[in-house]
Amino acid sequence: MELEIELKSKYMNRFKQEFNRACLQIGIPALSEDTCAKILAVVYLHDNEQFAFSGAFAADMEYIQNRYHIHGAGTPEADFVDKVVRYIHELEEYARTHVEESTQNGLFPAKPQWAIEMFRNMYGIRI
Repeated sequence: MELEIELKSKYMNRFKQEFNRACLQIGIPALSEDTCAKILAVVYLHDNEQFAFSGAFAADMEYIQNRYHIHGAGTPEADFVDKVVRYIHELEEYARTHVEESTQNGLFPAKPQWAIEMFRNMYGIRI
């Protein structure tokens, strides 16, 4: 049973990666610009080792990097960068105003519900 689940997971991760690549090639969005900005904002502020173990997350990060030219000599789109920065500020402000929700003396700052639900639903990651 475990092997079956593992194979299904690998298949779905590979499918997601290929779907994202196909969308890039034909110029249609696999993820909305808003979703991409939210993902990057959360990753920027919240280090989580689970990110490294999610194939779906890795596929989406590859997609975001390629779609918005976030690599090496690439220059990201200014509007997209502004949106990411806006979400970073939103996450920082939420953590400041919800200190009582932080865990382990602030080591894990509070996060808005949209961030928690997005990572749980899209990647099965608890942030």
